[in-house]
Amino acid sequence: MKRFITIIILISTIIFSANAQNALYKKYEKSNSVTRVYISQMMLELTKSANLQMDDDVSDIIDSFDSVTGFYLLETEDPTLMPDLKKDFMKEVNAKKLELLMEVNDDDRVLFYARKEGNYFADVYMIVEDENDEIVVIMVSGKLSQQNINRLLNNVD
Repeated sequence: MKRFITIIILISTIIFSANAQNALYKKYEKSNSVTRVYISQMMLELTKSANLQMDDDVSDIIDSFDSVTGFYLLETEDPTLMPDLKKDFMKEVNAKKLELLMEVNDDDRVLFYARKEGNYFADVYMIVEDENDEIVVIMVSGKLSQQNINRLLNNVD
């Protein structure tokens, strides 16, 4: 029980002391209509070393990175916020000079962006639009090798 309480305190400290958040995440942090998830580099390392279970999709993304400094997720079903979130996402993509790597138009629209740095990709961003029902934005800071990005692209449904 002591170990469990120590882990909870450590996790809480990491989450509340996270000050390396990106601008898009920070903009929506006070919105009650946006679900927000931030996972710090330290928490990701703890998750890997402690063999904690994560959602398979999140786990696949995180495991693909050679070096992750932060994982951010924003999600809303609020139709009044969806256009703003999409517009702000595109501003962030343009400001970071990310390039479109892949676009999928099916029932959902998925856009996958990143920036090439030498042999690695960095700042991988993805937006999923679900026919006006929901928007999900995933932003991962870190380095991703060409081999790992190919594996991620092959796993996109």
